[in-house]
Formats: sequence, structure tokens, C-alpha cells
Amino acid sequence: MRFESEVDAEVHWEVSGLLLTERLDSPYRLRVALRTDDPMAEALNMLGHSVTVSVERGPVSRDFHGIVESVEDGSTEDGHSIAALEIVPALVALSHRRTSRIFQEMSVTDVLQQVLDEGLGPFERSVDMGFLTGTYAAQEYTVQFKETDLDFVHRLMEEYGISYCFRHVDGAEVLTLFDDPSVNEDLISLGNHDGVLPMVVADGGSGTREDVHDFYRESKMRSTVARTAVFDWLSPASGMQTAENNKSTDLGGQNGAALEPEREDYVHDEPSTLFGYRTAGLDFAAVEEQTRLRRVVQQRDAVRYQGLTTATGLSPGVKFELLDHPQAEFEGTYVVVGVQHSAGDFAAGMIPGEAYVNRIECIPVDLEWRPARKTRRPRIPSMQTATVVGPAGEEIHTDEYGRIQVQFYWQETPSYDADASCWIRCAQSWAGMAWGSQFIPRVGMEVVVDFLEGNPDRPLVTGCVYNAANPPPFTLPEHKTRSGWRSESSPGGAGNNDLWFEDAAGNELIYLHGEKDWKILIENDKQQQVGHDEQLRVGNDRRKAVDRDQHVEIGRDHEGKVGNDHSL
Repeated sequence: MRFESEVDAEVHWEVSGLLLTERLDSPYRLRVALRTDDPMAEALNMLGHSVTVSVERGPVSRDFHGIVESVEDGSTEDGHSIAALEIVPALVALSHRRTSRIFQEMSVTDVLQQVLDEGLGPFERSVDMGFLTGTYAAQEYTVQFKETDLDFVHRLMEEYGISYCFRHVDGAEVLTLFDDPSVNEDLISLGNHDGVLPMVVADGGSGTREDVHDFYRESKMRSTVARTAVFDWLSPASGMQTAENNKSTDLGGQNGAALEPEREDYVHDEPSTLFGYRTAGLDFAAVEEQTRLRRVVQQRDAVRYQGLTTATGLSPGVKFELLDHPQAEFEGTYVVVGVQHSAGDFAAGMIPGEAYVNRIECIPVDLEWRPARKTRRPRIPSMQTATVVGPAGEEIHTDEYGRIQVQFYWQETPSYDADASCWIRCAQSWAGMAWGSQFIPRVGMEVVVDFLEGNPDRPLVTGCVYNAANPPPFTLPEHKTRSGWRSESSPGGAGNNDLWFEDAAGNELIYLHGEKDWKILIENDKQQQVGHDEQLRVGNDRRKAVDRDQHVEIGRDHEGKVGNDHSL
């Protein structure tokens, strides 16, 4: 084994042991034990820097690249300085970056590219998306809320069924994304076996040959059906739409009769970024794909094969063919999904005579692999407030559904423009078929925003609140007995319409003010009773037309004054 560092390159560190755990859809973690007789060596200098560990076994050599995440130093043994390093891919650095932001009109691959480039760039690492074969449409709204960048990209990839592994080339690890299990390349270097590994039942190892020393199957009971029910607010007459997937693959019986009776995994209104706020309506094909992916994970977790080998080239995503197993049904082609490599001190006693051993986890090649949805979506457990935004110069900014856009205060780089958020529906006191109430929050107002099931991707405006910039319409506490509405003319705000109720005892009053016109249409009868006096003053003309009879009853006097002509 060899060790190289980009810092203190002149210091010779000897590798006494190596323990590496790597798995599909997860950052690998390499623990390496080092020793040196150089009294000037300082392992701490390597923290955060790139290193390379090479494993050589006969004609086969494999390099592992990464950055040093932690250092243990200061110990000595037999006159040597002892150190232990934890080496991880640069991707892990994204776990130390936390933010809240909104991505609009971007596909998941665009979002992943941006976030990964931001995190990997400082370490001169890259992401390879060349193995992605799917078509990913732009999404109206994708939220990262108080998540680390690593959790965020993990969550997105899990939702969309995108897997990843690492390839170690040209002195660095390359994060490789793929969404088609068939892209797994054959293992091109397995010593003398060229992608084929034989089963060896001897107790000891050869020291140079690459063989399988143990191989067995583990089967588990899992759900047999995946079902998803969703509601599309743009097509409410459709009610709940349901997608179901019970496709099975017969792999040793674990997906056949042994799984009866049926065990259903039912999810209502799956909180996914794949659907929810599209103005074009629900993409039901995306719902069906989500359901299919859940079923794929159910099947993939129902069976797993484990083995003990000396093949250094085995890594997540690699295919190999197993031969000479005592039970013929185990022979075939497999895809590695996880490996734990042990070398030097960490491999002692696992296989007699072997300084390198690995334990593998794999699945049959015809069983599709997709990432499990294990990264928890962030939740907003309570309501928040935000400011209504719109294009410059607009006082009311809405769409055909009465939706508005807002600026959330938690966004790291607020813009306060019309694109600060997606279009958000507003709760009203009534909402019928072209009837109900309609009060559209205006630009600059502070609104209360709730989130359906706590999902940051699904905001809903539930009300408005006053603040120092927007005080109540009736001065408080002076008018604390007054309730009502005051609107504002738009654009310009030069006038108001008012309807308010004064409840002060002895001074009760209903006040109605129209900034311009007032029109009343009564389809049938109108009755009006005034308990005391009534006054009417018209500033200009008054016209009154009665199509049939008019009856006037005056209990006492009638006075009239005409300033000019009076005609009957």
C-alpha cells in the first residue's frame, strides 16, 4: 500500500492498515493508519487536503482519492509517529454548507449541476452527468430549506431515481450520476479472471489470485404493492387519482407466493417536487413513475447477496460473473452495491495468508437498482410571514386563480421582485364556482403563509398582518370599537372605499363610503325602514322612474321648494 499527499510530499508515510466502506448513493469513507520515522512530520497539515491511497495486490493496483476530513495524531510506537486519517470524497464537504433558497424553472439536473459545482469546485472536483439518460423537465418551484447542500442533493436524487457512484481517475474522484442500471460497466481488471470470479472453498488465500471465498443470499419480507393517491387542484372534478404498481420479479421466490398475502405501501399526496404547483396541471405520468420507483426499491430490498472476496477491483456499480459456487443457482452475473475493503492490520485473520480482503453486497444484474428515499424532506412545522412582491410599478400582482408571489424572509439572497417565489394560492373565506369572497393581498403587504403537510414546496397564503409600514386603517387604540374594511384605489392610492361598524355604546354606527359610484341591483322587492329621521342630499341631478304606480303616504305636512320650474 502507498500513500501520497499534496502537502508535505517529502514526508514518507507508511500505510499499516486500511478500512474503506463504499456504497452506491453514499459517500465512501476511508480510514487509513499511517506511521513514519520522520520527526518533522505533521499529519495535521493534511486536514482538508487531497490525498491518494493505493492498494497493490499482485499485478492489480487500485487508487483511492479523497480529502482528509479528520486527523488523529500525536501518538508514537517503536520510535515512529503514528497517525490515523479519515478520508472522504469532496462531496462530503457539502454537508458543511447549509442554506435556504429557491430554484425556479430549473430541471433537477440543472439544480444538481449548480449545487454540486458550487461545492466541488473549490476542491477541483467535478460531477459527470453523461450517464443520465432520462428527460427531466423544468420544475416551477424547488425549495432548499435549512438543508445542507448534501442532504438537498441526496433528497433530489432519491426523489427522481438518480443514483451515483465514484470513479477514481486522473488523480481525483469523479462523482458519477446515472439513472439507467444498464450503464454499469463490466469489471475490466480482475487479475487473471477478466470479469469472472470463481468460488474458492479452500481455507487460505493465494496472496495474488482474486477469488470469492464466501457467497450467500439474504432474503427479507417487504411490501408487495406500491400505491399513490394524489389530488390535482387544477382538475378537482377528477377527485383523488391513484397510481398502483405491483410488478414482481421472480428471484428465488422472494417476490412470488412467499410474499402472500398482499402487503400494500399506500401514500396519500406524496410530497414530491415532481408535482404540486404546475400551472399546466398534475403530471400524472410523474406520479406513476414515483410509484414505480417505490416498487423497485421494495423489490431490490427483498433480496441481497453477500460475499467475501480478494478482488480489489470490486466497487459499487461494477458487474462481475460468479462461477463454481457449490450451489449452481448462485452462479450468474451480479452488480456490486456496497463494499468494505480491509487491508494490512484491518485484514488480519479474515482469510489466512491474505493482507487484503473485502466484503461485498450485490444484487442480480437483472434486478433494477434505484436509490431508496431515506433523506428526510425538511418540514416547516408552523406558519411564517412573507412580503407580497410584484413587477416594478404594479400594486396588485395576481393571476387567473388569485395567486400571488411573495418574498420569504429566510431566503439567503432575497430579491423582492416578481420571481421571488412561485405563484401561491390564497385562502378565502368562501371559494365556490365563480362565487365566494375575493380579497387579493397587494404588493408590499405582509402575509401569513402556511405549508401543506409542512412541505416547503407547497405554500398557502392564509391571511395578512399589519406592521409598522402597513398600520391598521382605523387609528388604535382610539378606535378599538370599530370594525370594518377600507380598501385603496389602485393605481395611485388616491382614494378609498369604506365599510365599517362602530360599536361604541350609545354611538353605534354603520358607515359606508364609496370613492366614486354606487350601484345597487335588487332582482325583486326592496324594503327599507327608518326609525327616526332620514336625510338625502344630491349634489347634482336626481332622476327617478317608476314603471307602474307610485303611492306616497304622508302622516302630517308636506313641504316642497322649487327653485325654478316644476312640471307634472
